[in-house]
Amino acid sequence: MGSASLDRRRSAVGWLLALVVLTLYGTIPLSLAGDVLQRPGVVSPHSDLWIGPIVAAFALSGAALTHLRPWNVIGWLLLLSALLQVTNLAANAYSIRALTDPDGSLPLGLATAWVASWTWLPSLLLVALVLPAVYPTGHPPSRYWTWHVRLTVVALVVATVLLGVAPGAVDDGVAGTELPWSVPAWALWVVGAPTVVLLAGSAGSVIVGTAWRAVRASAPERQQLLWLLSVVALMVGTVFTEYRLLFGL
Repeated sequence: MGSASLDRRRSAVGWLLALVVLTLYGTIPLSLAGDVLQRPGVVSPHSDLWIGPIVAAFALSGAALTHLRPWNVIGWLLLLSALLQVTNLAANAYSIRALTDPDGSLPLGLATAWVASWTWLPSLLLVALVLPAVYPTGHPPSRYWTWHVRLTVVALVVATVLLGVAPGAVDDGVAGTELPWSVPAWALWVVGAPTVVLLAGSAGSVIVGTAWRAVRASAPERQQLLWLLSVVALMVGTVFTEYRLLFGL
């Protein structure tokens, strides 16, 4: 009885998180209303609303999985990824409005730009580098994958912190936006270089390892792993083009 009650609570939390994701996405058009993207200083005149269906798919799929299998971490990874991604989009949209407001009356413009500067990375790499290692049971299938997950999580945490302190990370929305602190470039390189190497190794590990698992698996798991592998390869290629931000470039 206690286990069933806990499962229901986990399911409710999953659906609540999905609702939070959809609600945050709904704030983006409000933040950008009134031709905000055409204001002076805005870097890109185009919105990211097209990502909405992808975020919604992650959120609703994650909620459905947490409802069916509350103890399987895959559903929670999808929900966390969706929450981080929509936080990135909503924070970026609001920060653009606040930082370019003619009256300067909107608060937390720089704070939300800072949040947007680092939430995008874990939103992608949790799915690309961690989820395949625990598919489909929610647990690593071997000791190799256990260490893969541990090292990836450590590297991802360090990379996210670096994005949060790098001096050039908050000007993607409004040109000239700067953080109130300064981190020496050498410190970013000393920590960032091995972090990128570790994440690159993790990316290679997940691609080669998942391909090997697919070769050894039988249907339908083989087809599922191959589909997952194609998605991971695309996501990894997208993320690694932005690693210059870890070094404040």
